Formats: sequence, structure tokens, C-alpha cells
Amino acid sequence: MAVGTVVFVVSEASDGSAAGAEQFRRIAAEIRNQGFEVRWARDGVEAEAVLRTEAGLAAALVSWDLPGAEQSTKETAGAAVLRCVGRRFTGLPVFLVMADDDLEGLPLWVAETVVGYVWPLEDTPSFVAGRIVHAARAHLEAVLPPFFKALRHFGDTHEYSWHTPAHSGGVAFLKSPVGRAFFDYFGEQLFRSDLSISVGELGSLYEHSGPIGAAERNAARIFGADRTYFVLHGDSTANRMVGHYCVTHDEIALVDRNCHKSVLHGLVVSGARPVYLTPTRNGFGLAGPLPPTEVHAAAVATRIAANPLARDAVRPDAQYAVVTNSTYDGLCYDAAALARALAANTPRLHFDEAWFAYARFHPLYAGRYGMSVGPDGFPDEDRPTVFSTQSTHKLLAALSQSAMVHVRPAPRAPVEHARFNEAFMMHGTTSALYPVIASLDVAAGMMDGPQGHWLVDEAVVEAIRFRQSMVRLGERIAAAGDRPPWFFGVWQPDTVTDPATGERWDFARAPGSCCAANPRAGSWNRARPGTDSRN
Repeated sequence: MAVGTVVFVVSEASDGSAAGAEQFRRIAAEIRNQGFEVRWARDGVEAEAVLRTEAGLAAALVSWDLPGAEQSTKETAGAAVLRCVGRRFTGLPVFLVMADDDLEGLPLWVAETVVGYVWPLEDTPSFVAGRIVHAARAHLEAVLPPFFKALRHFGDTHEYSWHTPAHSGGVAFLKSPVGRAFFDYFGEQLFRSDLSISVGELGSLYEHSGPIGAAERNAARIFGADRTYFVLHGDSTANRMVGHYCVTHDEIALVDRNCHKSVLHGLVVSGARPVYLTPTRNGFGLAGPLPPTEVHAAAVATRIAANPLARDAVRPDAQYAVVTNSTYDGLCYDAAALARALAANTPRLHFDEAWFAYARFHPLYAGRYGMSVGPDGFPDEDRPTVFSTQSTHKLLAALSQSAMVHVRPAPRAPVEHARFNEAFMMHGTTSALYPVIASLDVAAGMMDGPQGHWLVDEAVVEAIRFRQSMVRLGERIAAAGDRPPWFFGVWQPDTVTDPATGERWDFARAPGSCCAANPRAGSWNRARPGTDSRN
């Protein structure tokens, strides 16, 4: 188990002479003796910095009576720290340090947030430290997702590898100078975890059983799917897999002309007949989504009827449609609106979301991703079965080649797992690399709960700040008047409006919280119905 950190958010200085400070030092020493690191924070500002930068926290000790107060809410600094923990971490054990026994004076939500209370001078340092360490160890174990946990436990048994791969846990590399250099570069643990698929304790990628099956089910819950499949050869393989399953020889497929070549490869393998739908392209050359006029039921039916490839197809209507979401220039769909439009002409809709795996985890993208298309307000007899293929490694934390297929079936086009699994195995490998599977499991676990929103929000806010800085720099260059007028532009609305208050700002000076939190803050929603620019 990796070393965890316990943060002491207490007003008593770690180098102070008061009795409370001395007791906290003794508790911290006991915690260190049991293998944990200790970080100190003396007020809410320091605590927020630690919570923001220290991802390896295993537990926290927080004083309710920290100095200062949250200015916007008039809460105590201790309450503000507890709320910050809740926004940043899932299930982090927090012990509240009390100066007296007035528990009834605490807000009710505090009891739902903390796992226990500490009166530092009322018990021995070893006992208090023991409570904290026990909770910290349980948290470090619980935070591991299913497959990664099983892989670590199997590694702890130090079993010999008597089967493939032939490097035998890395030992073979140690028999050659160049092999030793390779071993030293990557480290022993990589090779010890590169095991044959015959390790029963780790489950089967092809039968979706054991810890691997549990990891896929956990990912389905996190990404909002009914079923999720781990793919080890990237989104390209995932696209071929879905296309091969959804449409067969001489059937019609509706294809976004702005598609990845792997979609075409899937059609070649299946023998389907493509009918292409034409996306937009604006004056900047940016490839956009399919416009509403292109996906309207009558327009699609007319395009199918006019396509010579579709005239002698085995069925008159399409059995499969595939669109790119978001596009490679960052434009995404109102997913439900697109599903409603295409549902009249096809029972299966595939969103190629190679660059969009993060969408579910931030309100800026609400309703803009495939797995948001569900039964709410969408009768089963009309709703298409939806597939989302995501290149997990592109914009989430996973190893190269890792991808996922998410499925939300509908009654009109049920997904037969046994048949889909045949396509899965046909396009997959029988030599799975366990570290890649583990990285998919961990990538899903990182997005679980409030931490997923926190991680995406951090990136969104940084992107907004960068864009605003670019706009302001351009304004400064123009105002100086002593330089060429040309400068990089940023494709953003000129103004941002708070939908709640109606207050309007220039984009370059708009509050980041308004831009990042509200998908209707910018004028892009009025520029093209059913499309959006979320980059």
C-alpha cells in the first residue's frame, strides 16, 4: 500500500508551546510511526492549499474553531474546510477536533460529513492516532477500484510466473545488458504486473468475469451506462467493434462525413452501405456537427432514397447511425435532440466520443454526451439504443490504447451481449496487458463522485482563464498602436450573461465561475440551435 498522508488542520502551531500543540505533536508522531506522513495547516487558507495539491490524503483532523470565517457565508473556517473536503474527495475520513462537548451546537450536516470527534486532551496520543490510522488504512483500501485492487493484492503474494509473457516477471531482461537497461528504465513492478491472461484471481476480459467484470460494471455506473466494455486497442478498435455489431451486409448505415477512418473500416468489415450526412464548416474552417436540416426525419429519408448504394439494400431504412461528438474542433451536440431526430430512421445511434470522455463530469456539458440519452421523457418505443465509444487515454488519466464502449440499450433494438461479445473478441486481443486494464479501472475511479467534477472543473477554469488572457493581451496590443494589428484570436462569444441575474460582461472580464458553471452563459446557444461550442 502506498504511503498515505494525514492532514492536521488545527490552529495550534506544530512548533507551539501550548498543551494542545504538544498533544497534537505526540499524535502526529504516533501516526508517523505507523507509516503515514503528516501535513500541517494552521488556518483555512493553508488547508485549502493542501486539499488542492495533496491528492494522497488518507485522513484529516480538522478543528471546528479555526481562526477566520468564510466571508460569503459567514460560516466558521472549520465549516469551510469541511465543505472543501466534500468537494474534493470521496469518502475521505475526517475527524473533527472539539474544544468542548457542545455537539448539539454543530450544524446537522457536520454529523453526516465527519466519521468521528477528537478531544485531544481527553485521551492518550496513541489511542487517538490509532483511530485515525485505522480509518486512513480503510480509506486507502476502499479507494482502489476493483481490478487495480485485485492486481495489487496478487502482486503482494509474490507468485512466480510460469507462463507467458516469456520475460518471466522481468527476470529475462536481467540476463542481457540492454535488457537490464530496459528493466531499470521502467521498473520491476511493470514487469511483475505483466501477466498471462490465465491468472484466475484477476478474472477474464473476454468473459467479463471476476475483478475485470467488476471493474467494467463499476465504470458503467460512473459513466452512466447500462453496460461498459474495456477495450485495449483504442477508440479505433471500439468504433470497428460497434459498427460490426450494429449493421450487417447490405444494410444501410447513416454516417457523419466528418468521421474517423475506423468507422469506415467497420463498414468495410460488415459490408454495410453508407449514406453520408454532411456536417457544417464555418468561416474559420472549423468542422461542426450535423445541422438540424441534415438530421430531420424527412431529410434523412430523402437522402437515403436518392443514394444509389441504398436502392437495393436488404432494408429500406438505416439500421445504424454514427456521429462524431465532440467534433475534432470541439463542437458537441444536444444529444437527446439528435437522438430524437435520427430515431425515426434508425434504431441504433453511435456517438464516437474519442475526445469527450470527460463530458459527464461537468455541468457545462449537461445533456451533450451519448450516455445522457435515457428514458426520461423519451418513450421506449421511440428511443434508439445508444453506444458511446471513448478513447479514455486521450483526455482522462489512462495508458495509451485504453478505451471504453458504453451502452444504453432500448427495447426496439436490444443488445445481445453474447453476440456483441463475439464482435468484442474478434476485434480484441487474446494477450491483454494488465497494466492497461488497470489504468482503465483507475481512470474510472478517479472520476467517481465529487472528485470527477473537481478534476474537470480545474481544467475548464484554466482554459477559460487562458482564453480571457489571450483576449486581454490582444486588446493591449491594439491599444498600444505601435505594433502590427494582427494577433491570435479566441473563438468565444463577445459577451457572457448570467442567466440567473441577467447581468452581462465582456467575455474577457466575466467571472470565471459564471463561464465555467453555466452552459447557457454564452451567446453560442443562440447561434445554432441544437449545437454548442464546448472546447
